[in-house]
Amino acid sequence: MRSKSDKKKPLVPRLRFPEFREAGAWEVKELGEIASISNGLTADQSGDSNGLKVTRIETISEGCIDISKVGYIDRIEGVERFGLRIGDILFSHINSQSHIARV
Repeated sequence: MRSKSDKKKPLVPRLRFPEFREAGAWEVKELGEIASISNGLTADQSGDSNGLKVTRIETISEGCIDISKVGYIDRIEGVERFGLRIGDILFSHINSQSHIARV
């Protein structure tokens, strides 16, 4: 959410890379304006390591993907749209207080 102070004072860093020195003030935008944000899926997990790997809160709780903590699910309709791609960012916005905002 933008505050009144955001509108009064433009955000211009003192130090910039040469190619950005004449670029002017930073624009303040909501994350949803520049990125696609979506929740994951809810599916029953199995202990069968032949299924599809799924990340869980525990999988990203230490700041990287811990493969030993992934879960497995059976293939379900529409699961392809939840596949991770290079450049995706995973973050926790639910679960226990200690896991919120972990990426």
